[in-house]
Amino acid sequence: MLRELRRGKARLIPDVMDGEYVKLVGDAYSKENKLRAPISGRECLWYQVIAEARSSGKNSQWEELVSETKGVDFIIQVTDQRAYVPASDFESSRIVQLTTDYRVGTNSRKKTSIEMERFLGKHGISTVTSQWWEDKVNYRFLEGIIAENERIVVKGIAQWEAQEGSTGETSNKSLKLVGSANNKLIISDLYRAKSKMFSPLDRE
Repeated sequence: MLRELRRGKARLIPDVMDGEYVKLVGDAYSKENKLRAPISGRECLWYQVIAEARSSGKNSQWEELVSETKGVDFIIQVTDQRAYVPASDFESSRIVQLTTDYRVGTNSRKKTSIEMERFLGKHGISTVTSQWWEDKVNYRFLEGIIAENERIVVKGIAQWEAQEGSTGETSNKSLKLVGSANNKLIISDLYRAKSKMFSPLDRE
Protein backbone atom coordinates (compact mmCIF):
# COMPACT_ATOMS: atom_id res chain seq x y z
CA MET A 1 0.00 0.00 0.00
CA LEU A 2 2.77 2.47 0.88
CA ARG A 3 4.59 1.53 -2.32
CA GLU A 4 1.55 2.55 -4.33
CA LEU A 5 1.26 5.83 -2.43
CA ARG A 6 4.90 6.63 -3.24
CA ARG A 7 4.06 6.66 -6.94
CA GLY A 8 3.46 10.24 -7.96
CA LYS A 9 3.12 13.39 -5.91
CA ALA A 10 0.02 14.51 -4.07
CA ARG A 11 -2.03 16.85 -6.22
CA LEU A 12 -4.12 19.96 -5.81
CA ILE A 13 -7.74 19.40 -6.79
CA PRO A 14 -7.97 21.97 -9.64
CA ASP A 15 -5.06 20.21 -11.40
CA VAL A 16 -6.74 16.77 -11.40
CA MET A 17 -7.89 15.35 -14.74
CA ASP A 18 -10.97 13.19 -15.15
CA GLY A 19 -10.09 9.48 -15.09
CA GLU A 20 -6.68 10.08 -13.53
CA TYR A 21 -5.49 7.80 -10.72
CA VAL A 22 -4.57 10.52 -8.29
CA LYS A 23 -3.41 11.05 -4.72
CA LEU A 24 -4.79 13.76 -2.43
CA VAL A 25 -3.52 14.72 1.02
CA GLY A 26 -5.90 16.80 3.09
CA ASP A 27 -8.27 16.98 6.02
CA ALA A 28 -11.25 14.64 6.40
CA TYR A 29 -14.74 15.97 7.11
CA SER A 30 -18.04 14.17 7.48
CA LYS A 31 -20.56 14.50 4.67
CA GLU A 32 -23.59 13.48 6.69
CA ASN A 33 -23.51 10.79 9.36
CA LYS A 34 -20.62 9.54 11.50
CA LEU A 35 -19.83 6.24 13.17
CA ARG A 36 -18.90 5.14 16.68
CA ALA A 37 -15.80 2.98 16.91
CA PRO A 38 -16.98 -0.32 18.45
CA ILE A 39 -14.35 -0.69 21.18
CA SER A 40 -13.46 2.86 22.26
CA GLY A 41 -16.79 4.47 21.38
CA ARG A 42 -15.05 7.38 19.65
CA GLU A 43 -16.89 9.31 16.97
CA CYS A 44 -15.26 8.80 13.58
CA LEU A 45 -15.59 8.65 9.81
CA TRP A 46 -13.83 5.29 9.45
CA TYR A 47 -12.68 2.68 11.94
CA GLN A 48 -10.57 -0.46 11.77
CA VAL A 49 -10.55 -3.07 14.55
CA ILE A 50 -8.49 -6.24 14.90
CA ALA A 51 -9.39 -8.68 17.67
CA GLU A 52 -6.74 -11.16 18.77
CA ALA A 53 -6.69 -14.00 21.29
CA ARG A 54 -4.04 -15.91 23.20
CA SER A 55 -4.53 -18.84 25.53
CA SER A 56 -2.86 -19.03 28.91
CA GLY A 57 -0.96 -22.14 27.84
CA LYS A 58 2.81 -22.22 27.64
CA ASN A 59 4.38 -20.73 24.49
CA SER A 60 1.02 -19.46 23.25
CA GLN A 61 1.00 -16.57 20.77
CA TRP A 62 -1.47 -13.91 19.74
CA GLU A 63 -3.69 -15.02 16.86
CA GLU A 64 -6.09 -12.85 14.90
CA LEU A 65 -9.72 -13.77 15.45
CA VAL A 66 -11.46 -11.20 13.31
CA SER A 67 -10.94 -7.81 11.70
CA GLU A 68 -13.54 -5.23 10.77
CA THR A 69 -13.24 -2.06 8.71
CA LYS A 70 -16.18 0.27 8.25
CA GLY A 71 -16.70 3.84 7.10
CA VAL A 72 -19.09 6.47 5.82
CA ASP A 73 -19.00 8.87 2.91
CA PHE A 74 -16.70 11.79 3.63
CA ILE A 75 -15.06 14.87 2.18
CA ILE A 76 -11.30 15.43 1.86
CA GLN A 77 -10.34 19.09 1.80
CA VAL A 78 -7.11 20.20 0.13
CA THR A 79 -6.47 23.90 0.74
CA ASP A 80 -9.88 25.47 -0.07
CA GLN A 81 -11.04 22.72 -2.46
CA ARG A 82 -12.96 19.56 -1.62
CA ALA A 83 -13.39 16.08 -3.07
CA TYR A 84 -16.02 13.48 -2.24
CA VAL A 85 -15.00 9.96 -1.15
CA PRO A 86 -17.90 7.46 -1.07
CA ALA A 87 -17.85 4.47 1.24
CA SER A 88 -20.00 2.39 -1.08
CA ASP A 89 -17.13 0.93 -3.12
CA PHE A 90 -16.80 -2.85 -2.92
CA GLU A 91 -14.16 -4.12 -0.50
CA SER A 92 -12.36 -5.70 -3.45
CA SER A 93 -11.80 -2.24 -4.95
CA ARG A 94 -10.43 -0.44 -1.89
CA ILE A 95 -7.66 -0.62 0.71
CA VAL A 96 -8.02 1.00 4.12
CA GLN A 97 -5.07 1.06 6.49
CA LEU A 98 -5.30 3.07 9.70
CA THR A 99 -2.91 3.80 12.53
CA THR A 100 -3.65 1.79 15.67
CA ASP A 101 -4.21 4.50 18.26
CA TYR A 102 -6.27 2.58 20.82
CA ARG A 103 -5.27 -0.70 22.42
CA VAL A 104 -7.06 -2.59 25.15
CA GLY A 105 -6.97 -6.17 26.36
CA THR A 106 -7.89 -8.63 29.03
CA ASN A 107 -5.89 -10.60 31.57
CA SER A 108 -6.46 -12.53 34.79
CA ARG A 109 -7.63 -9.35 36.51
CA LYS A 110 -9.30 -7.49 33.66
CA LYS A 111 -12.29 -9.13 32.04
CA THR A 112 -13.92 -8.40 28.71
CA SER A 113 -16.04 -5.26 28.62
CA ILE A 114 -19.55 -4.97 27.22
CA GLU A 115 -18.09 -3.40 24.08
CA MET A 116 -15.64 -6.27 23.61
CA GLU A 117 -18.38 -8.88 24.14
CA ARG A 118 -20.69 -7.11 21.70
CA PHE A 119 -18.00 -6.87 19.02
CA LEU A 120 -16.98 -10.53 19.31
CA GLY A 121 -20.59 -11.69 19.55
CA LYS A 122 -21.42 -9.89 16.31
CA HIS A 123 -18.83 -12.12 14.64
CA GLY A 124 -20.09 -15.29 16.31
CA ILE A 125 -17.32 -15.52 18.92
CA SER A 126 -18.10 -16.35 22.55
CA THR A 127 -15.67 -15.62 25.38
CA VAL A 128 -17.22 -18.28 27.64
CA THR A 129 -15.21 -21.49 28.08
CA SER A 130 -17.30 -24.65 28.26
CA GLN A 131 -15.11 -26.51 30.78
CA TRP A 132 -13.36 -25.23 33.88
CA TRP A 133 -10.10 -27.00 33.00
CA GLU A 134 -9.78 -25.38 29.59
CA ASP A 135 -7.04 -22.83 29.14
CA LYS A 136 -8.19 -19.32 29.89
CA VAL A 137 -8.10 -17.00 26.88
CA ASN A 138 -6.94 -13.42 26.89
CA TYR A 139 -8.10 -10.96 24.25
CA ARG A 140 -6.72 -7.76 22.87
CA PHE A 141 -8.23 -5.22 20.52
CA LEU A 142 -6.31 -2.92 18.18
CA GLU A 143 -8.38 0.00 16.93
CA GLY A 144 -7.70 2.89 14.58
CA ILE A 145 -9.99 5.64 13.37
CA ILE A 146 -10.22 8.57 11.00
CA ALA A 147 -11.52 11.44 13.09
CA GLU A 148 -13.16 14.65 11.96
CA ASN A 149 -10.58 17.16 10.68
CA GLU A 150 -7.77 14.55 10.64
CA ARG A 151 -5.03 14.81 8.01
CA ILE A 152 -5.24 11.76 5.73
CA VAL A 153 -4.24 10.56 2.28
CA VAL A 154 -6.64 9.21 -0.33
CA LYS A 155 -5.75 7.78 -3.71
CA GLY A 156 -8.39 6.94 -6.28
CA ILE A 157 -9.76 7.34 -9.77
CA ALA A 158 -10.92 10.91 -10.35
CA GLN A 159 -14.47 11.45 -11.55
CA TRP A 160 -15.63 14.99 -12.24
CA GLU A 161 -19.41 15.28 -11.93
CA ALA A 162 -21.64 18.19 -12.89
CA GLN A 163 -23.56 19.79 -10.04
CA GLU A 164 -27.12 20.92 -10.54
CA GLY A 165 -27.84 24.46 -9.41
CA SER A 166 -30.98 25.71 -7.65
CA THR A 167 -32.55 26.56 -11.01
CA GLY A 168 -31.92 23.06 -12.37
CA GLU A 169 -29.11 24.19 -14.60
CA THR A 170 -25.66 22.58 -14.57
CA SER A 171 -23.18 24.69 -12.63
CA ASN A 172 -19.76 23.81 -11.24
CA LYS A 173 -18.27 20.34 -11.26
CA SER A 174 -17.39 18.35 -8.16
CA LEU A 175 -14.63 15.75 -7.80
CA LYS A 176 -15.25 12.22 -6.57
CA LEU A 177 -12.59 9.55 -5.93
CA VAL A 178 -13.49 5.89 -6.51
CA GLY A 179 -11.66 2.59 -6.91
CA SER A 180 -11.58 -0.40 -9.25
CA ALA A 181 -10.14 -3.90 -9.24
CA ASN A 182 -6.90 -2.64 -10.81
CA ASN A 183 -6.68 0.82 -9.24
CA LYS A 184 -7.79 0.52 -5.64
CA LEU A 185 -9.29 3.35 -3.65
CA ILE A 186 -6.71 3.78 -0.88
CA ILE A 187 -7.58 5.51 2.40
CA SER A 188 -4.96 5.90 5.12
CA ASP A 189 -3.84 8.06 8.01
CA LEU A 190 -0.46 6.37 8.43
CA TYR A 191 2.27 8.92 9.11
CA ARG A 192 4.52 7.56 6.36
CA ALA A 193 1.65 7.86 3.89
CA LYS A 194 0.94 11.54 4.61
CA SER A 195 4.46 12.72 5.49
CA LYS A 196 6.06 15.85 4.03
CA MET A 197 7.67 14.08 1.12
CA PHE A 198 4.20 13.19 -0.21
CA SER A 199 2.08 16.22 0.72
CA PRO A 200 1.90 19.55 -1.13
CA LEU A 201 0.19 21.06 1.92
CA ASP A 202 3.24 20.57 4.11
CA ARG A 203 5.43 22.41 1.60
CA GLU A 204 3.38 25.60 1.72
